[in-house]
Amino acid sequence: MVTGVSTGALMAPFAFLGQSKDEALREFYTTTRSRDIFVLGAFLSTVRELLFGESIADTSPLVALIERHVDEALLREIALAHQGGRRLYIGSVDLDSQRFIIWNMGLIASSGHADALPLFRRVMLASAAIPIAFSPVFFEVEAAGQRYDEMHVDGGVAAQVFSIGGLLNTRELRRKTGHGAAREDIYVIHNGHLAADAATTRRSVPAIARRTFQAAGRSAVVGDLFRIYALALREHSGYHWITIPEGINLAGNETFDPLVMQQLYDVGYATARAGPPWNILPPGVDGEAGGMQDGAD
Repeated sequence: MVTGVSTGALMAPFAFLGQSKDEALREFYTTTRSRDIFVLGAFLSTVRELLFGESIADTSPLVALIERHVDEALLREIALAHQGGRRLYIGSVDLDSQRFIIWNMGLIASSGHADALPLFRRVMLASAAIPIAFSPVFFEVEAAGQRYDEMHVDGGVAAQVFSIGGLLNTRELRRKTGHGAAREDIYVIHNGHLAADAATTRRSVPAIARRTFQAAGRSAVVGDLFRIYALALREHSGYHWITIPEGINLAGNETFDPLVMQQLYDVGYATARAGPPWNILPPGVDGEAGGMQDGAD
């Protein structure tokens, strides 16, 4: 089972299909620049959109990028994996109901519906739709005989990382399938830093907003890791998480900097080859980072 939100939602289908998609994943992340994701208008246009529009950036390039990499062939591969018992989930946030929505992407892929591919792509786009910066994605739904559009945005608004606790009782599933002695292992990969980034905050609205979002985002990840840990305890599952090592500079010359992305790819590749130092306790339970366990479990 693979889950993903935000940029992780763009990565998840490739990670789900495994090693055969490593090169596509590398290309997707290490050759993409900001202009391949979004376009900003002139200053006055940006201000107008901020005051009266849905977003300040045009994400048409991201739509084209998803369409280029997510095609019918990839959908068939995901459908085949789904039919074999594997699961792929992506999360978005429905702003109308203010709920975190989990999409069963394998079910969409294997539905045989004519709109399966467009829907699959739109879910990926919705999960990566950073509110205010990127346009929300709308899904037509029907409730109580009425049709209307749900507004969906980045799944990271509600969960930076997630499992499917509450949707699937793995102990009951093991009992019914005769695998009572089996155990699940949960592996969480967080794309960011969790240690506090101490620095003087400039006295300006952009600087204060940026630092505020950084602090809130970091706290949200810690909360998500504790929630998944509680799920692991309930289900008697193994619990492992890892984040980007401290000392890796994530700042680039642009929002999506290929040089930084290549550096992250190289660090991730080297870490995986060496055997990741998985944390087996949530952050702060045993020291700042959590209990450590060297090597893959």
